[in-house]
Parts: sequence; C-alpha cells; structure tokens
Amino acid sequence: MGAARVLASVPPHTLLVNVGQRPPRLHPTPTHAPQLPPPPGRCCRWKEALWLATRGGARALALDEMVGSLEAGKEFDALVIDAGGGAGFDLFPGRDGPLQMLEKFLNNGDDRHIAAVYVQGRRVVGG
Repeated sequence: MGAARVLASVPPHTLLVNVGQRPPRLHPTPTHAPQLPPPPGRCCRWKEALWLATRGGARALALDEMVGSLEAGKEFDALVIDAGGGAGFDLFPGRDGPLQMLEKFLNNGDDRHIAAVYVQGRRVVGG
C-alpha cells in the first residue's frame, strides 16, 4: 500500500510516524562525517531523538536514499499512532496539535498507542 493511501486513511487523533530503517547492508563508507551523539550529561530533546531514529539513522548507515523519511520512492516503514489511546498522557482539544501529540507520544507513549505497523508498505500489525 502506498504512503498516500495510508495517509488518506488515517483517522483524527492519529499520527503517522516513520520508524526508520532496515538492518544495515554493505555500502561504501559515506563521504560525509557522521553526526555524533550529544556529549555526556546532555539529554536529547524529542526532536533530536526523532531525527536520530529516522533521517539521522538512515544517513549514518548510508541508507538515506532508501529510508529515513516519508518521501516518494523510499521504502514505507511507519507506525500509525493513536494519540488518544488513553494511557500515558492527556490530549487537550484546541491546544494540542500534531507536534504536541507527537512529543507526548515520544516522551510518554507506549505500545498501547500503536494502532498499526507498516513494513515495506504492507500493514503487518493492526486492523
């Protein structure tokens, strides 16, 4: 199933989150310098953690042409998140937009919020 069809079928209060990449394949050494983790004693902010788990991870493994973002032509691996799952955090209508829902899921969400899992464009978990 294509990303556009999945995105069109996602109900309100859900988020579609790219879940990263496959195990590494043999690739030539990247010519760009890898991003380093934060220095000891410094926490990652949620946006940094999301980048490291998606685009940053794909770039570090030299797979960013295939995975790491929800773009046409890339492999579609994603989670559909039900942010209204009722466990771990509250949503406030009118105040919590998509970014606030994503931040709350990344900081406090768990498997009870995962409505579906897609691997290579196929739904493998969820109804």
